[in-house]
Amino acid sequence: TFQAEFIGDRGPNTEAIALAYDPNTQVLFFGESNSRRISCWNTKKAFKNNIDEVYNDKNMILVTDLFID
Repeated sequence: TFQAEFIGDRGPNTEAIALAYDPNTQVLFFGESNSRRISCWNTKKAFKNNIDEVYNDKNMILVTDLFID
């Protein structure tokens, strides 16, 4: 069975709604509604200070789906 584990906290107002995982690179992509950006985390690295922004648009209102191609 899957056992959830707390790995860190990104801080206030950083809720991630849409998530996509690339098993080839082990990178997790997620849409953040409050900051209107798409960020990523290489899960092979420590969580803290290893989150990068890959897209930011002040006109983006809500990310509901995210796909890796």
